[in-house]
This record gives sequence, C-alpha cells and structure tokens, in this order.
Amino acid sequence: MKIFKYILLIVAVTLLLFGSFLYYSEKTLPTYKPKEVIFSSSSQSTFDKDTITILTWNIGYCGLGKDMDFFYDGGTRMRTSKPITLSNLKEIVRTLTANNDADCILLQEIDINSKRSYNINQVEEMKANMPDYQHYFAANYVADLIPAPISSPLGRVNSGILTLTQTNPQQVARHSYPDRHPWPEGLFMPKRCFMESRISTKSGKELVIVNTHNSAYDNGSLRKMEMDLLRGFVLKEYQKGNWIIVGGDWNQNPTGYLQKNVDKEALKHFTPGQIPEGYFPKGWHLAWDKGTDSNRFLNKPYQQGKTMTTTIDFFLLSPNIETLSVRVLRDGFTYSDHQPVRATFVLKQP
Repeated sequence: MKIFKYILLIVAVTLLLFGSFLYYSEKTLPTYKPKEVIFSSSSQSTFDKDTITILTWNIGYCGLGKDMDFFYDGGTRMRTSKPITLSNLKEIVRTLTANNDADCILLQEIDINSKRSYNINQVEEMKANMPDYQHYFAANYVADLIPAPISSPLGRVNSGILTLTQTNPQQVARHSYPDRHPWPEGLFMPKRCFMESRISTKSGKELVIVNTHNSAYDNGSLRKMEMDLLRGFVLKEYQKGNWIIVGGDWNQNPTGYLQKNVDKEALKHFTPGQIPEGYFPKGWHLAWDKGTDSNRFLNKPYQQGKTMTTTIDFFLLSPNIETLSVRVLRDGFTYSDHQPVRATFVLKQP
C-alpha cells in the first residue's frame, strides 16, 4: 500500500511540474501582431541605381555544418561543438564581408541567445563586422525551453531573420505568418514571419525587399497559408507601381525544379513540395541557380555525392524586374546546411 501511495505521489508531482512548465511556457511566449513596425524614419536615403545585388543565406545558427545531422530530420544531434560553431561563424562572416558589395543581404536562422549556438549573439557579430550596413532583426523562434529531444534538449532559443541594407529604408516591418500548431505543440514551434524593407527610389516609387523563412515540418497546409498571405502582400505592392523582391529560405522548391538525387529515408522527415505552376500571375518569376543546389538534407553528416541536396533558397520578382544573374556560392555545405545565393537584378523604369 505504501508503494502504491508513493507511485501516486510521484505521478501527481510529475503532472504538477509538467503543468507548471506548460503554464510558464505559455505566459513567457512572445505574442506578435499581424504587422509590427521595426523601424521607421522620415530621413531615409534614396536608392538611385538601376541594378541591385542581393545575397540570401540561411546560416543554420552556425551549427549545422558538414559534420552535423539533425534530430528533427532523422539524425540524432541538436548542436555541434563550440569550437566548430565559432569556426563556422568566423567563416560565414568572412564570406559575407567578401560580398560586401551587395546592396542587401538576407539572413535566416541567426541566433541571439540560444543554447544550441552557445549563447553567442550572432546579430551583434554581424553588426561589428559589417558596419557599412543597416541591420534589422525579426524574431521567429523564441522559447525559454524546448524540451526535445529528451536525451539532449534544445533548451533556450532566440532566433530569427536579419536584413542588412546599404541604403537606409524608410520603414521595416515584421509580418506574422499564420500559426496553426495545436496546443501545447505550438508553444515550442517557430513563429514564422517575413520582413519587408521599404526603400525610396529616384522615381518616387518604392523598392520593397522581403526576407522570408517559411515553415518546414508540416504537411504543406501551413506553407499554403503562408504563401497565400505573402502573395496577397506582394500583389498589393505591385499594384502601387513598386518593385518587389522576395528572397530567403522558402522550405519548398521553385516551380519547375527537377529533383535529381533522391534519398527516400531523408524524405520521411522533410519533404519540400513545390510552388505550383501559375501560383503567381503572369509576369512574376522565380530566380534560382539551375546548376547548383542550395540546401542539403540533415539526416546524416554531409558526404559529397551521397547526401541528398535540393533547392529551397531563391527569389521571387515582380514583372518590372529582370534577372541578370543568380548563382549559388559553393562552399560544400561546410558552414551551414545551406549555401549562399547571390543575384543581380535590373529595376525596369516605368
């Protein structure tokens, strides 16, 4: 009888602690409005060129280099060692500074204060090493404790997307994507968003640059809602006569992409899907490097020629923009599970 009482006590205490943890998680979880202005200025500068160069890169919190597999993608690990994290950060900064002629840089999965990246403030590292840019951060994954996996919890996460611009924008705003994760799962899932940077031009119209990071682990329904929101936003901006460029990690393939190497085991954990033909009106187009993939799967450490790769990092362009060049900057997925993509576009004059 005493043993039975002890078991009941243990169960009751466990349930109480778990309930308290969920309550604390819910109370400390950030709440985001549909649109939140991050920066606004009446003294913005003017973008006076007809061409623009943009680089986009999901840097994988400097912890998903070639040595890593990842728990959510069929692997077993959540972070690499601190020396490797620091080395990845150093090389990522080196790559970005070597491309500091770009007018704009769009980064995804950059950490501020997270266990998985040893509490390194990567945003401040970018500011310190790239002082010629303006830096704008929007959080999309904030939690005091991610309890999975049980053997080595992800812990505290504070992560998001970062836009760097050479030209001072007149406004930067965070737009929340729909969030349909059931409770309590939703307490520990990313709160996806896109971030617009609105830049004045010599014509009087605006150049709207969007940094996006779409959902990965869903059956496609959440990504569909995100895409519908984004499509509505960009079409409205184009009706105003503005130029619109969307870049980032879409977690889906561009329309017409042909997957060459297939690993059925990897696809059990993450299936990119593809933007349907005709999803955007005539004249809108997607730009990506058709010769080199931008992303590799994380079910196992990277092995060239064996690990499945795909393309989920690319650009969406309004009809008044022409693509001059777009290429993946090959680095063998050494520092992240994504490779940077650099592109140059022409802004057609009205």
